[in-house]
Amino acid sequence: MVRKSLVGVVGALVATGCHAPPAATLTIGPVAPISMGAKVSGIRSLEISSGDTVSALDASTDRIELASLNTSGAVSLRITTDDGSAANVGGVDVPSGTWVPLPVTQLAKGTAVPVAVSGSAGPSHTFELATLPADFPEYTVQANQPKPGIVCFTATASDATHPSYLFITDQGGQPLYYKKLAAKGFDFQRCLAPDGSARYSYFQQDGPQVAGVSSPMGTVHLLDGKYQELKSLAVLAHGDHGALPADVHEFVYLDDDHYIVTACAAKTVTNVPSQAGAPSNVAAAIIQEVQGGQVVFEWDSTQYPEFYANASDGNEYTNATVPCADYMHLNSVYIDPNDGNLIVSFRHQDQVVKLDRKSGAILWRLGGKNGDFPLADAQKFSHQHFARQNADATLTLFDNGNALGASRLQSFKLDEAAKAVTAYDAFAPESRYSVAMGDVQKLDASTFFFGWGAHPAGVSDASEVTRAGVTTFSLTFADPVYSSYRALKYLTP
Repeated sequence: MVRKSLVGVVGALVATGCHAPPAATLTIGPVAPISMGAKVSGIRSLEISSGDTVSALDASTDRIELASLNTSGAVSLRITTDDGSAANVGGVDVPSGTWVPLPVTQLAKGTAVPVAVSGSAGPSHTFELATLPADFPEYTVQANQPKPGIVCFTATASDATHPSYLFITDQGGQPLYYKKLAAKGFDFQRCLAPDGSARYSYFQQDGPQVAGVSSPMGTVHLLDGKYQELKSLAVLAHGDHGALPADVHEFVYLDDDHYIVTACAAKTVTNVPSQAGAPSNVAAAIIQEVQGGQVVFEWDSTQYPEFYANASDGNEYTNATVPCADYMHLNSVYIDPNDGNLIVSFRHQDQVVKLDRKSGAILWRLGGKNGDFPLADAQKFSHQHFARQNADATLTLFDNGNALGASRLQSFKLDEAAKAVTAYDAFAPESRYSVAMGDVQKLDASTFFFGWGAHPAGVSDASEVTRAGVTTFSLTFADPVYSSYRALKYLTP
C-alpha cells in the first residue's frame, strides 16, 4: 500500500525591523528553483482545488509550485494512487481520490507543505508544495498602523518574459492569495453579491487588439468568494457590432448575471466635423450593461460627435499617422449612488462625464474644452483616471496631470443643477508623476489609498497616506518591470 502524509505549514515570512519605529518592513524575496527527474511510483496525480493538477510526479522532484493558493481555508488536496489504495494526509487515512483540506496558514517564499510518499509500489520520497512560486514578484512593504483591510493588486510585467500575477495582501503586506496568469492581467477587484458574499473580478489580455490603440483587449473573469471561476465575460453582439473583447479599463459587478462591461471598438465614421463627411477610423468607447444575458443598456461615443473636437489626444482623424484615432480612451465607469446614473472618465478628453443610465443622454461634463462647470486653472486636470462619487457627495479622481507632469488626488463637490463647483480640494502627498493608469480611494475623511500605476523606477507602487501627509503603508516592487494598473483597498467591516 502506498502511504503519504501531509504536514502543516512551518515557517514565517521574512521580516526586517518589525519592532522598530516608525514602520515595519516586509520583504517578499527569492527562492531556489525546483528540480525534476524520474516518476515517483504509486502516485497517479496530485490535484489542488484552486486549479492545479500535477501528474507523473518525478523521483527527484523536491518542490512543486502551484498556479494559485490562498490562506482562507478554501483549498483542498486530492492524491490519487496507482492502485487505489488509501493515502495518509495529515495523519488521517483517506481513500485515494478523496478531497481533504490543505493546511496553509501563510504564503511565503521558503515556506512549504511537506508531503511524504512511501509504500510497496515505489521508493520513499519527500517533496514540498511551495506556498509561493519562485517567480512571484518580489516586493517590499513599509507599514505603520495602516487601516485594517485587504489590498488587491495585479503584478503586470511590461515585457513578455516575466509572468503576471493577481494577489491579495493584508494591511501589512502579507500575501493572502495569489493566482499566476497565462497572459497579462489587470484590474483585480473585490465586490459583494446581493447576499453579501464576496466576488472577485479581473481582466486578462487575450483578445485581438485595436490597431493604433494601446488599451489591452481581452476577457473579464468573475470569481466566487473561494476564488473559483464563475464565468468569463466580454461584450455581447448588439446594434451595429458583433461580439467584442472587453476593454481593460473597467468592470462593474451588480450580481452574477448583471454587470457593466466596456469595449474599445474600431469604427469607420463620417460624422467628424473637421473631416467634412470624409471617412475616419476611430476607436469608439462602448459601455454595455447586461442583465440575464440580455443587453439592457448600451452607449457608443460615436453617436455624440461633439467629443471629436474636445479630444486633447488621439485626435488625428485623417489617419495619416495612426490607423485609428483613440479620441476617447474610456478608463473608468462608476454608478452614482445618489441617482444610479453613470460617472465616466475619458482620458483623452481630459473630462469626466455623467450619463443618464436609461437614455444615454449626457447630463454634464466636468473638465475638458467644453466642460459645463467653470474651473480655475488650478482645478483643471489632464489624462485622469478612476472617477468616483463618494458617500459624502464628493467626486474624487486620480489626476495623472500629464499636462504638467505631476499627479494628485482631486476632490470636487458639485452643484449639478447650477453647474458649479461648491467645494474643491487637491492633495499631492509626494512629488509623483504617473504617466498612465493609477487610482485613489477615499478610505475615510482624512485617509487616502493611492495606486500609482505607471511611474518612474525607485518609488512605491501603492501607498496609504493621511491628509496630514503621513504614509501609513507603501508597497514597492523590486523589479521595475512590474506595475499594478490599480491597487484597491477594501476596509475590514
